[in-house]
Amino acid sequence: MDGVDEVIKTVSRTQSCCLNLAHRQLRVLPPSVQTLQQLTRVCINDNSLIMPPTEVLSLHLLQELLMENNNLTSLPQGLSALQNLVKLNISGNPLAALPSDIGQLQNLRHLYINDIQLNALPADLCKLKGLQRLSAHSNCLASLPQDIHKLHNLHWLNLAANQLSELPKKFGEFGSLMLLNLSENSFRCVPECLNDLTCLSSLIMNGNSDIECVSDDCTVAQNNSQTLL
Repeated sequence: MDGVDEVIKTVSRTQSCCLNLAHRQLRVLPPSVQTLQQLTRVCINDNSLIMPPTEVLSLHLLQELLMENNNLTSLPQGLSALQNLVKLNISGNPLAALPSDIGQLQNLRHLYINDIQLNALPADLCKLKGLQRLSAHSNCLASLPQDIHKLHNLHWLNLAANQLSELPKKFGEFGSLMLLNLSENSFRCVPECLNDLTCLSSLIMNGNSDIECVSDDCTVAQNNSQTLL
């Protein structure tokens, strides 16, 4: 952990709100991190972390937590303690599942869960009423939670490179969705429910090799300012 202790000491002395330990080849997070109670941003991405970084759970002012591209197979238990968290990136970890208490992060606005070997989105994810941006590309999703439309403030959704062939019946009830990326999935046609997405301005569905044609009833493909099929 060459230089890591010095970085932590500097952050402690200056009372900086940001701790950047990215690209340090860390396998564990130093315990001294939990003493930095002033932190609002922690970057521990692009390391070799194998143990859940429980040290961050005591950082109650934390707003941004970047943990992408490590070797984590699980997240710290009690993640819901971070009630001020606005942005969470856990992409590029072999997690395979998300903890149910992720739905208790009521201030979360941006969630990145790309390439984490995910087979399903937990139903509790639909409780994140303030979520604005969700990226879950490059997983193994074959279906979505039936209540995903209850993410009323979501305006950016990336589900590219999964195994989706259909969407929930009420998917069209997304009131704020502006960008939807469904590329590289298994759709045979453009889902009719997309016609009800009144705010949608960008629809990306290229790479669905089974889509042979677009129905005349598919107004979403005809009216969107940007549609890639």
